[in-house]
Amino acid sequence: MSDFDLMAEYLSEEWSRKTLEDLREEALVGGGIAYQAITGSDHGRRALVICITDTESLGVFAPQFEAAKDAPQKIWTEVPLVDALMASSASGDISGFFSVDENNCLRAVALGAAVPISVLKLEEML
Repeated sequence: MSDFDLMAEYLSEEWSRKTLEDLREEALVGGGIAYQAITGSDHGRRALVICITDTESLGVFAPQFEAAKDAPQKIWTEVPLVDALMASSASGDISGFFSVDENNCLRAVALGAAVPISVLKLEEML
């Protein structure tokens, strides 16, 4: 089976069911970061979504969050991981999603990459 076939099968099964909220919950119990990746037969990552909940790490994203704060926020329980990849693929760069608490404070960031250079950028964060 080719890498493309493996990725298509995995996306349709796992990544369509798992949401950003699921990944956020994993990050909360996993030390502040969780990720999901699709790897090729050479074990290189082809697609990657990471979620960061660690307060210190979230500070890095504060400027981007402030710039996007007024944009409509996605409901993380309704956003499957595959949507983060589709957004990355459409933009040709890293896609970003912010989650806020009831006080509109940043509580999590999810980043998706489906383009090789973007995957490399995200891998540097792991």
